[in-house]
Parts: sequence; structure tokens; C-alpha cells
Amino acid sequence: MARRFPRRRPLGHLLGLAALAALAALLHNARLAAGFSCPILFDLRQAAIQSGDHSARAQYSQALRTLGCCRPTSPSTLLPSAWTSRCSKTSGPVCGFDFVTHASQCDVGICLAGQQSVGQCRAPEKHLTQCQKIADINQRLVCLKQILARVVQAVAISDTPVDPARRLAAPCVVPGQYDRTRFRTADGSCNNPTPDRSYSGMAGLYFIRHDKTRTMPADIDRAVAAGPNPRVLSNALLRRSVFQPNSVQLNGLAIAFLTFFIHDFFEPRVDWSEVIAVPIPHNDPDFPSQAWAGAGAGAGAGAEAYMYIPATARNADGTVTNHATAWLDTSQVYGSSEAVQASLREFQGGRLRVDAATGLPPDEPTSQSGARRLAPGAPPLLLLGDSRGNQHIGLTAFHALFVSEHNNLAKLLAQAYPAMSDEELFQTARLILAAEVFKIQTVELSSQLSTDPAKKMLAEQIWSSHGSRNYNENFGVHLTPFDFTSAYRLHSMMPASFQPLDIAGFKVGERIDYFHTYHNSQILRDRGVGAILRGLATEVAGHMSLNNHPAGIRRLTHSDVVFQQRTPYHPLGPAGPAYQYAQQGTCYVAPFIDLGVVDIVRDRERAVPRANEYYRRCGLPELAAPTFAYMAQDPVTAARMAELYDWQIEQVDLAIGMLGMDSADSDGVSLLSSTGFLPFVAGRASLDRFYSNTWLTPAVYTAVGYDRLMGTASNPTGVTLTQIMEELGHVNLPLRPNGAIVPTEHDIFRVWNWPKLPKVILAPE
Repeated sequence: MARRFPRRRPLGHLLGLAALAALAALLHNARLAAGFSCPILFDLRQAAIQSGDHSARAQYSQALRTLGCCRPTSPSTLLPSAWTSRCSKTSGPVCGFDFVTHASQCDVGICLAGQQSVGQCRAPEKHLTQCQKIADINQRLVCLKQILARVVQAVAISDTPVDPARRLAAPCVVPGQYDRTRFRTADGSCNNPTPDRSYSGMAGLYFIRHDKTRTMPADIDRAVAAGPNPRVLSNALLRRSVFQPNSVQLNGLAIAFLTFFIHDFFEPRVDWSEVIAVPIPHNDPDFPSQAWAGAGAGAGAGAEAYMYIPATARNADGTVTNHATAWLDTSQVYGSSEAVQASLREFQGGRLRVDAATGLPPDEPTSQSGARRLAPGAPPLLLLGDSRGNQHIGLTAFHALFVSEHNNLAKLLAQAYPAMSDEELFQTARLILAAEVFKIQTVELSSQLSTDPAKKMLAEQIWSSHGSRNYNENFGVHLTPFDFTSAYRLHSMMPASFQPLDIAGFKVGERIDYFHTYHNSQILRDRGVGAILRGLATEVAGHMSLNNHPAGIRRLTHSDVVFQQRTPYHPLGPAGPAYQYAQQGTCYVAPFIDLGVVDIVRDRERAVPRANEYYRRCGLPELAAPTFAYMAQDPVTAARMAELYDWQIEQVDLAIGMLGMDSADSDGVSLLSSTGFLPFVAGRASLDRFYSNTWLTPAVYTAVGYDRLMGTASNPTGVTLTQIMEELGHVNLPLRPNGAIVPTEHDIFRVWNWPKLPKVILAPE
């Protein structure tokens, strides 16, 4: 039986809430209002919070707003120094600011900031991870590894119980007949060859959350409505007014590659027959009520507008299927089923199919495009291993690049081993390509996400440690957490436009609006893969922060999607009143989708933890934000966020908190995102048989493949993305050196510095 504690009645009840509100009104214009009343109101509100009196909390919050405690005429009133005497671990919020006490020597905040402050109460920094370098990098590296271990232990994805119902009907090996353990399989099965775990990591498994639950909320509409309107949040907290570049000069190439990489191991699908309707506010900046009934015609009384978002496709039991393999096996290139893989293969020389004229993957069959709801007359999409590969041009360019790299590997293998069959050439090239992409992600990209030497070393060691790691068949990847998919939210980093460049750095045509490239393969055909990749490499990516989503990503048009006008009342269900919209009058459908809204909706729909709870479940409770000041980069945004969430910090959505919890100046992505994908990548790779010391060998990868990955005397670093682009004819200029403690060959994911060349070349390369 749960123990119940008596509520402590706050002082406000002695005065009476009505009297307190009257006092606030009288003091509203008084010179001493903020200095006298605000601290008292903060204390009373904190007492109400601790006692669980939500009604009193709401009224104290209203009194604080009425009194102007968090909207002073002088910005200095917001500074925490005004209330330094209140310093304690449990102090109440002071306009979103608070103080924090670190208690553990290996506390994440201390480790990253290089400070020890046990027992001391200090004013907060912009964020706990606003770091200062410490002298002993190795000590920091040890501490970072401890943090990584804490996350892996807390998440424990390999501890998911074995599901006997998933056991494969046929064994992985039948001597004298077949051996499905020699190479990677199309669906990811038999990576772990033991009978009970042979289904580990294969396509078709369920998604879970960190609490190990598998099912979606029973009432999706209520789950989505459990919080502020996502479009209102997007307008207030995501909309870009001034471009904020990332602090480490990551380029657009990095964002495109990250998107390509994460599609390797999870693919939930959507169901267009069931839509989630998000209300559009009447004063929406992109779709105000005056535009609802068409150009020049205002909407009538009681009219409503909604943004339609397809729901996540669910099974009958409420589970969600992962249609991709869960391994780092480049399934986005090869597909996650034998049927898809066969449609991509040439079945000669181990090659993948490409168009003879363009060198690009072939066009999708019309039936497949039709199933993707393409509008009539839209250019054909490319036939890729992942149906999402046509989403935008940077992603599609990387798909095309690695299809070409596969064929390059097959050619190298055929020259070195003429007796190899088509099947052996294909499967061996796939083994090598998967390892190449994994290496690029860790050694080249993850190491460049930060200028902190310890973090760079940690990222590179994720790759270098696998050649000496023993394989443990007692663990497996049985399910994929939804929470990790939420950590890969890079929309604020995407460039708004870019300039394609030829191999010498000259302009090729005009600048391209990046968001006009969605599901538009024609631009890639016209300009060429190299021009697109070089152009993206020259553009600085945005900062992973609030109020930095490009306008285009917040109003992607439906030009490639056939929409049916249908009432949103049924899919919205009882959620309507929660948004204070009457279910009557005329319905209008917004002609666009806001991907910032989609991020928020997806997390709520799938019951992903809110931002603070996400930290706790990741084993990093000390990074949970104590007040709204830690959720935003400036007091104005913190106050706006607090207002929208009604000062309930535990309700801040992960998609908002991940952007608001600012990363350090030395980081390209936020720590909240890093706690998601670094442990995930390290954990998945550590369970992969093909990255263990008994399989990552010349005997499995061939001497040619192994030397390409690990390096030789003439190429000590081994293969890099720059080398791949050079061999395929997309780069012939030396790039500047990295200069990291553990150097990589090139700084390819940092902004390229080209000479200023005004010449325009209209023809493709």
C-alpha cells in the first residue's frame, strides 16, 4: 500500500489566495514590487510545489506573471545574483534560474566542466556542460567512458529477454547444405548464430522504450494532446528569426551523412489512413485564418484549420514494427529483405544496379512510387534500399555515392580474387562497405562533433576497440528503443540553401532551396552527385538549438503527396477541447507539414519520455534541468517556454528540451542528443559478430578489404570518406588537416574553404 504524506499548507492559505491576488494587483505598479513581493511569491509557489497543491501553484504562477516578476523592465532583475541568499539545492525557480550543488566527483557536469564544487552552491552557468578544458585529457577520457558505461547500463538494450516465439524455424547452419553465418543476411538474422538468439537484430522486431514497454498508448489522440499545441510550440520556440551556425563549423555534408547513417537501424512506418490533426492557431505566421478559405477570402465564424500528420503504423496489439535491421550493416543501401535486395542487384560481378546513362541507381517502378502517394507528373524517384532515401537531396546523394562505392569494392575484389563468384563478390563488398560507413561515422564524423580532445578520442576509440573485442553470443539486440530515434533530431542544423560546385570549386548553376529537393530526384540528375556533395560541404550547418528551424522545414508543401480532404474530428477525437478549439464550423487543411511539429507529435504518440525523464532513464539524473533556465539559452526564451508549459518543467517535450539544453561551445550537437546516439552506436557495434576480433579479420573481409579498412604502410589511416570521393571522381583538391589529438586524414565534415571563384558553369559535371 502506498504511503501518503500529509500536505504542508503554504503560507498563502493563511492570507487567502484572494487576498494575495489583491496584494499583487496593488503592488503591480509599485517601485518595490519585484524586490519585495517576487521572492515571497517564489517561496510560496515552491512550497505549493513541494506539498503537491497544484491549484495553489497555478495561482501563485499567475500572481508572479501579473506582478511582472519574470517580465521586468530591467533585464538585471532576471539575474540570479538578485536572490543569492536563497542558494540551496531545493531553491525555488527565480524567473527560471536556479542554483545547483554537485555532490559526486564524477558528476557529469563536473567532468565536462573540469570543476569540483562539492558542498558549494554556485550560480548556474549557461548550461552544466559549458566546459572549461582541464589539463589531464586522459583523466577526462576515463570520466567520459564512465558516463558512457552508465548510459549503457541504464538502457541495457542487450538485457531484453529472449522471445521464444521469435526463434527462427530453420537453423543458421546446415553442414553440407548452407551456412547463413558466413556473410550478413538480408534481414539481419543469424548475426548471432545461437538458436535462441538467431533472430537478434533482424528486421520485423518491435520497438520498445527504456522502460521495456512495447505498445503505443491506447489513445493516441489524448497522448498527442497531453501538452501545449505542437504548432504553437513550433511557432514560439522553433521558428528561426536569425540563423545560428553551429559552433564547430560542421557543414551540410555532416547533416546529410548523419541522416543517411541513422536510417541504417530503424524504420518505423506511417499509416496515411489514420491521420493526427494538429490545430492551426488563427494567428499562425504561415497559415493565418485569413488564408484558410483561399486567397483573399477570410474564414467564417467557427472555422478551424488543421495540419494532417500520418500516424505511426501500429500492429493490432499496439506494437510498432522496425522494418530495418538493427545492425550497423548498411541495410539502407541493400534493403532489409531478400526481395528488396534482389531488386537492387545486377547479379553480375557482385554489382548493384545503376543507370548506364547517369550512373545513378535506377528509377523506382511506377507501382512503388504510386504506393508512396506521389502526385501525377512528379519526377520518378530512385530505387534504393530504403524508401526514405529520396526524402532530400543530400540523403539521396549519399545513397548514390555508396552504391557506386559498393561497385568500386566489387571491382577491386574481382581484380584481386578472379575466382570469386558473383555472390561472394557481392557479399564481401557489402561486409567492407558496412564497416567503411561505421568507420566514417565514428572516426571522421563523431570525432568532429566536438573540439574537445577527450571527446574526439572517445569517438575514435569506438571504432578502434572493435578489432580487439571478443564476441559474446550470450547477448543480442532483440528490440530497438524508440527513445534513440528521438535523439536524432537534426532539423535545426539543416542548411536552408546551398550552391552546387564543380570539382574545382566553381559554381554550377544557381543556389538551390534545400527544401525544394524533397522527393525531387531531378536536381540530382541535372547537377550530379559530386556537385551536390561539394556544395553541401561548403555550407555551414545550423546550431542544434531553439529558434533555429529553417522556414522551409516548418512549411514543407504537399506537392508530392495526394491529400484527401477529410474531417479531422474523428482522428482528433476528444483532444479537441484540450486545445480549446470548438468542434463545429468549417474545416480547412493546411497545405504543408511542419517537421518540428512532427518531432513533437511522434514523441508524444509513442510515449517517449519527456526531456528530464529521458536524462534520468539514460542514467544521467544530474543533468535533468532543475529550472527553465537550463532548458533555454537566454532568459527571454526560458520565460516563454515556462509560460507555454505552465511552469511544469517535467512536461517539456524531448524534442524541445534536446534543443534547449544547450551544448558547449566545443560541441556540434547537444549532450542530450549525444547521450542517445553514442551509447547506441557503441552498444550495437559491440554486439555485432562482424565487428569482433574473430570476424573483423583478413580471413572474413579478405586481405584487400581488411587493409582498406585498417590501413597499410602507404595508407596508415585506412579508408576515409575523402578517399572514397577521390576514387569516384568527386574530389581532387587537398583539404586542410584536422589537427586533432588522434588525427584523421581530412576535416571533411567541417566547412570547406574554397577560393572565391565567381564563374558560373551551367552544364552538369
